[in-house]
Amino acid sequence: MIPGETRLWVINDKAPVLAAYALPLVPGHNAPIYHAVMTRTVDRVKFEAVRYHPRHGLLLLEAIRRGVLAGVKIAPDGDPQFDFDVKGMDVPAEALDGVPTGPFEFVAVEALGVIGERVLTGTRGFKPAAKAEQLRPRAVVFDATGRGTTPMVLSVGGRDYGLSDLVCPPALPDRCFETWSFENENGDSVSDVGGILAVAPIIDGLPGPPRPCKAFAAKPEGVTRFRDTLIVVFDDDLRRKRPGDPARFPIEGNQDFAATIPLAECPL
Repeated sequence: MIPGETRLWVINDKAPVLAAYALPLVPGHNAPIYHAVMTRTVDRVKFEAVRYHPRHGLLLLEAIRRGVLAGVKIAPDGDPQFDFDVKGMDVPAEALDGVPTGPFEFVAVEALGVIGERVLTGTRGFKPAAKAEQLRPRAVVFDATGRGTTPMVLSVGGRDYGLSDLVCPPALPDRCFETWSFENENGDSVSDVGGILAVAPIIDGLPGPPRPCKAFAAKPEGVTRFRDTLIVVFDDDLRRKRPGDPARFPIEGNQDFAATIPLAECPL
């Protein structure tokens, strides 16, 4: 969300494309009303979050470089301006490398928040070095100095969830809203994914212990605030998207979906 706008911005996790949707969302199909294509060729991208920053516009969190790839300013009537030289936002590599509890292949960096002009980056977990092991949830939220929260896993109903996104609305300066996700990477049915919406108090500039508000039978990716609601965007991959099959999600393979939730359902 860009202040003063009524557009929901979503970044494609497989292509360097930003899309905007008119708010409020309507039940059923919502077609993009604007899109912007990145102006610099990038060989490989896996975008995980987009978040507004008061000086740099929309920040794009990219998982492979484990930080902000660019800031984007979008004029009402004009081409988007991409800034690939944003400074002072990335978490030191040694801090991220300290998240795993043993040998690892990679750290999954998926959450992006902004408090004032401070940028927060959160990990969902890490992939152990053993090829047979799946991503292991382990959430830490860092600021750009490398100061981080206590590592944690959100366990609900016998499942372990990793942090997938957070938003700290300026108009609610004492809290952040978070999405947490579960995924069985070897399965492709509705039962192999799950999600949690949570709220966390801001303690010493970082989100504190989360309190779950709502559970989803789907995998949430992003969250933002719009007026008196929260909007959660989902991305369920593999063959989970298959119309007409009760074990799948009733959407096409090239579609995703969102939920609009009253703020009152997630009080601090």
